[in-house]
Amino acid sequence: MEDFLLIGLIIFAGTFVNSVAGFGMALVAMPFLVSILGLRSAVPLMALVGFSVLFFLSIRFRRTLSFKMVWRLLVSSLVAIPFGVQILAKVPETITLTFLGVVIVLYVVYRIFKLPMPALSNPNWAFLFGAMGGLLSGAYSTSGPPLVAYADARRWSPDEFRSNLSAYFLSNTIFTIIVHYFSGNLTDLVIRSWLLALPFMAAGLAAGYYMDRFINRDRFSKIVLALLFIIGGRMAFSWIF
Repeated sequence: MEDFLLIGLIIFAGTFVNSVAGFGMALVAMPFLVSILGLRSAVPLMALVGFSVLFFLSIRFRRTLSFKMVWRLLVSSLVAIPFGVQILAKVPETITLTFLGVVIVLYVVYRIFKLPMPALSNPNWAFLFGAMGGLLSGAYSTSGPPLVAYADARRWSPDEFRSNLSAYFLSNTIFTIIVHYFSGNLTDLVIRSWLLALPFMAAGLAAGYYMDRFINRDRFSKIVLALLFIIGGRMAFSWIF
């Protein structure tokens, strides 16, 4: 029971951070969930939690959801997701955790230093970025970093960013869950953890929306990124320590 309470608190923290900072739910929650459940249970659990959050957000932003600009991302992502799930099943956990740590560190460096992406005028680049997102989604339930980079390279406006990526993440997460189901990863432990975490998720979203008016978002984001850098660094070099 203590583990389920701890899982709930981790989900609360992840959704709270995402509500205030606008990013980081999976990146914040995954390293801690892995330490409790192991990678092969934490990944499908995060996919279910991500779907739950996206479901509520899709209701909120239903008028701005647009699939027209993200179909290339979706097609390549859906092709790559099963391969990501196979990585989760067949590659040693030490290697996959190290790679996840590297992804987190690179994402933090990208966000902190606001590294400019070269402008991509050709929309077919979406196939490459979508495939990377699909691999990360299947293996880690963290498809965000390549998609954020692609949105930056395409110079999407804030409204386009919100509507396009909401449409992408919702479809991507649904397919990821389906693949995990047929791969046998949605175990009783995963389903039970998800159901028990739902109230914590709702509380995290509500608390984030409420506290957003009192918190300096830029400062909060920098603190979160600094913590993610430490967490990602420890994961990337866990084989040394």
